[in-house]
Amino acid sequence: MVKLFLADHEEDPATRLAAIEDVTVKGDAQIARKESQRALTLLTLRRHKDAQDAAQASIAAAPYGGGREIATLVTILEAHSRLPLRARDDRPPMDAVAYQLSLHHEARETGRTAMAGLAGARAALGTAVLRDRAAAGELIDRITGDTALLAHGETRSTLIETALTAGDADRARALLEQRAGTPEGRLMHATVAIIAGEDRAAAADELDALIGELESGDLRRQAVVMRMLAAEDPTVTFDPSIADGIESADRLIAHTRAVRALAQGDKAAARAAVAGFDDPASLSVRVQIAERGGALPEAIGLQSALSRRQSTAANVLHLAELRARAGDFRGAIRDALRLATDDRKLRSARDQAYRLAADAAIEGGESRSSRISPSAGPS
Repeated sequence: MVKLFLADHEEDPATRLAAIEDVTVKGDAQIARKESQRALTLLTLRRHKDAQDAAQASIAAAPYGGGREIATLVTILEAHSRLPLRARDDRPPMDAVAYQLSLHHEARETGRTAMAGLAGARAALGTAVLRDRAAAGELIDRITGDTALLAHGETRSTLIETALTAGDADRARALLEQRAGTPEGRLMHATVAIIAGEDRAAAADELDALIGELESGDLRRQAVVMRMLAAEDPTVTFDPSIADGIESADRLIAHTRAVRALAQGDKAAARAAVAGFDDPASLSVRVQIAERGGALPEAIGLQSALSRRQSTAANVLHLAELRARAGDFRGAIRDALRLATDDRKLRSARDQAYRLAADAAIEGGESRSSRISPSAGPS
């Protein structure tokens, strides 16, 4: 156990992982401890599948140990890392959120406030990933309302990430520390400014400087993505070469060009920029362009393709909304009920789908009634 303790204190994650794996353990308790340490280190390395496997091995060795806490954390962080892509089944992240919330309540009741804050922040992040923005905001407010809950070093940064995931610039700004000297802090400050639409040019300049300082890695990739997001504003400079060396750089550049063109009212240029891309993120941009151009049949076709590729609650709901707008009430009801009756989806999304189906049924009935001539009688 001493060797595991020393291995866990290696600063470099790759070195730490090698040191942990080099330790020979005996008995369930030691196996569980080793696998938990492996899981957390693999999570730092963003090797989510391997981290989940290690967490499950820890659970198998000690079912009532800390393995489940780590396994649910991996589920939340992996789902967050895949955004804007989402899995068809919301139940794994829903279960993970529920477990982290149970840890939050248990820790708070037993006076472990720092742990309560961290578990609550993790639950909030999972809730934001599930697109339940109202619930995510409530959790942020609950934790920030008690300073003691912010004591753990990861809690504040997790809550900031939650607010950014939910698109809540106000809550993210309130959580930011005044000083932003670290690369991570500078990136967060710039991200909040871009999402809030506040002085994007200055935020872009800060990101340019940061990108120039950072070596290749996840932080630099995040900075590049945010710089391209800033460039979607036509008033901000756009240099495609910034994305050199980034995975899927061509798609990232195409999206930026499309949104810039759309902001300038050039729908043809926007359409041309992403015409050659059919991945889910690009299909979403193409739907937006078709909607802005008033081409509802095209938007429905693209959204239908997107929903087949990625059958998330948001995608199916938007498809139903588009069909209703186009007067295809039967199709809108069909798609809405498909979501409403899918118990793999978040309850709030299913409730919204039921409401949409009901509205479409009412509108469809009124539309049919309006086409019947008042003078027409029974034959």
